[in-house]
Amino acid sequence: MTGTITLPPAEHLQWIGSTGPDQFIRVGRRYRDFLVEDCGLVGEHRFLDIGCGTGRIAIALADVIRPPGAYVGFDVWRGGVDWCRAAITPQRPWFRFEHADIAEAHLNPDGRLAVEEWRFPVADASIDRALALSVFTHLDAPTARHYLRELARSLKPDGIALVTVFLVDDAGAAHLAGWPHGPALLAGDRAPLLDRFGKDLFAAWDPAALDAELAAAGLRAVRREAGDWCGRAPARPDRPHHQDHLYLAAAPR
Repeated sequence: MTGTITLPPAEHLQWIGSTGPDQFIRVGRRYRDFLVEDCGLVGEHRFLDIGCGTGRIAIALADVIRPPGAYVGFDVWRGGVDWCRAAITPQRPWFRFEHADIAEAHLNPDGRLAVEEWRFPVADASIDRALALSVFTHLDAPTARHYLRELARSLKPDGIALVTVFLVDDAGAAHLAGWPHGPALLAGDRAPLLDRFGKDLFAAWDPAALDAELAAAGLRAVRREAGDWCGRAPARPDRPHHQDHLYLAAAPR
């Protein structure tokens, strides 16, 4: 069955910070284009969506990925995973969604697992392409390190992952200096860039610190593109993006 997939309900869109269905669709399509045009995603690939939320990327890829290709998405937020299982998998049975039952204060406070106990729900060296969209911008250092190691484990030798981050170079540091909560912490720990709803939700990385973390995890950056989050000119004016883009591959094993 390959029918039309309906959009998530309004309360789900609000939960992930979307302003509405137009933005939900627009961002999904934009990252579909990045994946296809910049990462070479094709229909037969096995694709991993780290932090699948309520299906923004899955819906955008619904008519791209096809058997023998497959999509696997996971999230700590059970509500998003349950919706995706009910609304997307019946239409695209090769799209699978898993709940990461990790203890997480904001999204899964009753989670059973410590983060180091969670393994991405894919086999070693089985993933052709992966995406972590606005995930590492919300992780503390131990979780980020574990996710990087799991990403390295999951990628095929020729696999590519697109990961979005906030890299605080000189331009980023100057931008953050005027924020009411002060400059970011630049060592990979949770960084108080913005206090939303009384919660410390955003994290940033010093570029050198992140390079060290990538190497320790068994990853390498094959390309970087600066986002416009701190007032930089977009790397490609025709294809702007807010967060910084890292294109990662597994280091030679």
